[in-house]
Amino acid sequence: MNIDWDKFKSLDYWLAGISGNIAITPIIEKNSQFFWFFLWLFAILFSIGVLMKISTLFLHINHPLNSKLNIWGDNILWIGIVGDGWFLLRQLGVGFLGARLWLLPMVLWFLILFFFIIRYFWLYFYLEYLYFKKNFYKPE
Repeated sequence: MNIDWDKFKSLDYWLAGISGNIAITPIIEKNSQFFWFFLWLFAILFSIGVLMKISTLFLHINHPLNSKLNIWGDNILWIGIVGDGWFLLRQLGVGFLGARLWLLPMVLWFLILFFFIIRYFWLYFYLEYLYFKKNFYKPE
């Protein structure tokens, strides 16, 4: 299946379903690769968010990742919920809220979150972990 990359440059592609003549949002066909991609992507993001939230229950209260996983899990969980909502509205043909335009803020939200996660592990995690091991970790 070939993807026409030139249509991504067109505003008509991104604004289809917003207003004007094309107020109906075209649904994603079930035999399309995008249908399964979006379905699995948002379901996986939702599951990762839930796992991140649950994993804080198994960490020491002062572990450096304890508070971070909670915040990151909330954000990824919400990206999954909002993405699944967008996908459902798209499949129902809802004009404004099912538009492709809403993918851009979700992608931006995910990229900013991903940047902060990478930045944390690159700059701060090692130092916080050493502090945790020195002050709080007591091997038995």
